[in-house]
Amino acid sequence: REASARAPTAAPTPPDSPDSPDSPDSPSVVDAPTRGARGPYALRLSVRLDAPALAIAVDERRGLVACALANGWVALLDVSTGALIDSWEAHARSRARSVALAHDAVWSGGADGTVRRRHLKPSALAPEGGKAALDNERELETLTPPHGAAVVALAGRADGLLISAAHDGTVRVWDVAPRGGGPVRCLYGLVGYKVWLGSVVTDGTRLVSDGSDNVVIVHDFSRGVSEAEEEDGESDMDPLSGLGDDDDDDFDDDELDDRRM
Repeated sequence: REASARAPTAAPTPPDSPDSPDSPDSPSVVDAPTRGARGPYALRLSVRLDAPALAIAVDERRGLVACALANGWVALLDVSTGALIDSWEAHARSRARSVALAHDAVWSGGADGTVRRRHLKPSALAPEGGKAALDNERELETLTPPHGAAVVALAGRADGLLISAAHDGTVRVWDVAPRGGGPVRCLYGLVGYKVWLGSVVTDGTRLVSDGSDNVVIVHDFSRGVSEAEEEDGESDMDPLSGLGDDDDDDFDDDELDDRRM
């Protein structure tokens, strides 16, 4: 069986542009789930999208999968059925390089250096039959300041923090659930300490990052938000540094592939 939910086709962009999407189409599920297999490693689901998926994130509680696509779109799927719940153009004329499901939102990082948030309905658990899980009353939100290169990693922490990491060697820690419901703010950043930063993860007490310099770095990440505010500015942490004004921050994915070879 095939299940199709194709959205309108966007205008194509030049394929040789480093920041142009690889496919002009918005995402749709074109392969139905594969069922009947048994065993711990059996294929339970096969979903093919209209553009390469560069990153995925899973929310087991809600039963959702978010896919960051090379055409700048983000697709939200039902993890059980593969049904396309919704999709949106998160990064116009760019690539969606990273994605996270955290703090009742879908977060995406773009090749243009931006981090964007699409809100989920707080009560939307495990949608059935493709029921919308997005809060369509709230607009797509852009965090500021942007990174100076592609945002290749996003990670959430349970106490309302979000970490974003980019190819320009910057890591930023955001308070995305401030007290009193205020706007998202950048608490602090780590600047220029990695060469071609690749990914970042946290277990709540440690912040681990890697890069093409063959080094894995572990930072103490055990402080709470109030402690981080008290010590902000006492070290090399600067939320406003590394904004991409210099030519050295003009990275693209093709150059990264060349350096790794």
